[in-house]
Amino acid sequence: MALEEINDKYMAQHRIRLTKVQRSYPSCSGSLAPGLAADMHFISDVIAFVGPACLFALEPVARLAAYWNTPIITGMGDQPPSEGEISVASRLLRRYNMKNRSNTAGILNDKSKYPTLTRMSYCQCRLTKVFASIFKQFSWKHIALILDRSDVFSLTVGKILEQGLKKGGMLAFEKELDGNEDESFDNYLRDASMYARVVVLCVRGSLVRKFMLAAHALGMTRGDWTFLDVEIFQGSYWGEHDWKAGDLDDGLARKAYEALLRVSLLQPTSDKFQDFADKVKQRSVEDYNYTISEGEEINFVIGAFYDGVFLLAMALNETLWEGGDIRDGRGITARMWAREFSGITGVSYISL
Repeated sequence: MALEEINDKYMAQHRIRLTKVQRSYPSCSGSLAPGLAADMHFISDVIAFVGPACLFALEPVARLAAYWNTPIITGMGDQPPSEGEISVASRLLRRYNMKNRSNTAGILNDKSKYPTLTRMSYCQCRLTKVFASIFKQFSWKHIALILDRSDVFSLTVGKILEQGLKKGGMLAFEKELDGNEDESFDNYLRDASMYARVVVLCVRGSLVRKFMLAAHALGMTRGDWTFLDVEIFQGSYWGEHDWKAGDLDDGLARKAYEALLRVSLLQPTSDKFQDFADKVKQRSVEDYNYTISEGEEINFVIGAFYDGVFLLAMALNETLWEGGDIRDGRGITARMWAREFSGITGVSYISL
């Protein structure tokens, strides 16, 4: 969709037409993605990369793109690996955190290492500010943090929050667990309840429900304790965060979730985005014979990729009008940074 529109709006006046070269891989792979990127660079001679979305595939491709001086744009940058690669990625993440005493949100922040990378989406590093504003609003000063070290997204978010809570002097209790093991969640909650009445659950979606059911059984969902979790947006790779599982505990889970405050991305609601979402659903049927289910949202990230293609086209258009070189990836990227523009997802500002 975006490619068709930018060709008509920007490229036609230069007698240029951009075409798509697509390569796919079955999972978030730090080994397959750079290999495919190399094929696209050496065989297809691409002038820009759009994607990958997943951090562990994006990072090596972004390094190669920097070496090739090729622009690379992503609408995401932190989608978790597939289930089969989670344990490996989590171990790598833990090593990175220990070595750098930081978090994964900082992996791509070094512009000297990724000078041609532009991210159109949120940065997990902002989650600390989001949670801090919530805690300030309700005057919460003692926080318990429970995180799943076996899930890369949960571990990433958990380490970001851990760092922020420690800095603010609010981390009263912290516990890591292995979500792959069948453990008693009651014990974690009992321990946490001794130190705090606000519990942040940085665990995969299926474990949120188990924790909330355990909390309900312990009498911790009557208003004396508050629970928080993070679901950036609805997607199978985050896990199922809903209370409804179609079992006998649905009634209890629904009641327990009344004590849960969820942090999510604000879904665009403008008429412009809704028209875009309708077109995406229509094209998915026409082009890929795939019907998006009734309750499935066209999320922010799809719009972010779309906006990213438009931002690239704007930079290419300006470069061509000024007689510049569209093969100069750093030059093209510089035109995209420190820039505000109105897109499908709303007004965006690409920070340096």
